[in-house]
Amino acid sequence: MSGETAVNIFGQSYLVKGDDPRRIRAVADYLDERMKELFAGKPGGLTIRGAVMAALNMSDELFRAREEVEQLRQEVEERAQALLKLLD
Repeated sequence: MSGETAVNIFGQSYLVKGDDPRRIRAVADYLDERMKELFAGKPGGLTIRGAVMAALNMSDELFRAREEVEQLRQEVEERAQALLKLLD
């Protein structure tokens, strides 16, 4: 059952619905840190453009991680096929 978890991101409080409060907090903490890194020492604070840039940076990280996982999956598959050939 989905509950609400209170999180703080870049000085703003949010209630987030979800099944795993620890995961929600971890994701929120990660986003908070990334936004703090992106806006460290910048005048004017957070803007919609800045939030989009933070989301874009995180999306890039996600895509790179997915590509790495796919590459590793392919390597494992190739090695498994090579081992099967040796057993035949």
